[in-house]
Amino acid sequence: SPRTAGPINFEQHALNVNEITQRTSLSRPAISHHLKILKEAGLVHVRQDGTANYYYLSLTEPNRKLMSLGYKLEEFIY
Repeated sequence: SPRTAGPINFEQHALNVNEITQRTSLSRPAISHHLKILKEAGLVHVRQDGTANYYYLSLTEPNRKLMSLGYKLEEFIY
């Protein structure tokens, strides 16, 4: 029988600013600026490991808000 995939644990795929910089064409200050905005928006969480911060996607809250908006729009339309 096919195996059912569980939810993705984004924390296991966390990256620090240096790792993100190596994978993109953006500077460290630009990466830090964008991560700050994403964190404030609730799209990214931070896990601290010693002196390093590791950033990972946090889609639970944004998905909940999007679902809520969808239900409200559905009520409005119908």
